[in-house]
Parts: sequence; structure tokens; C-alpha cells
Amino acid sequence: MESDNYLIFIIEDTGVGFNPEYCDSINKGEGIGIINIKERLKLYYGTDYLFDIQSSIEEGTKTIIKIPILEG
Repeated sequence: MESDNYLIFIIEDTGVGFNPEYCDSINKGEGIGIINIKERLKLYYGTDYLFDIQSSIEEGTKTIIKIPILEG
């Protein structure tokens, strides 16, 4: 994916974060809210999107959403 034709949203905090196993389970789509977000992104953009959550204990959490800019 090239960045030129995409909108990239980064939501970040400096909170307590969470452990890698929990982060992996979220990224795999466990939980109704995350499943809903990924299904909606897939509906609109097929496989041409990125939804990723990264977190480290005591360092915070970052969510990245990258979607294509659609013409028209």
C-alpha cells in the first residue's frame, strides 16, 4: 500500500497499555466491537485497508487505520 492515495488515522495514548497476548487477540478480531469495525472496513474497501492495534505495558496504545481515498 502506498501512502499517497490513503488516509491514515493514528489514535494514540500514553496510558498503561496491555500485554501482547491481549493485543494479538484484539487484532485477530476477538470482541464484537473490533469484529464490527473490521467487517465495515472490509465491506467498503475489500482487502485494501489496514486496522492495527499496538500496545506495550506502561507505554500506551496506538491504533492505526489506513483506508484508500476514493474518487467520486
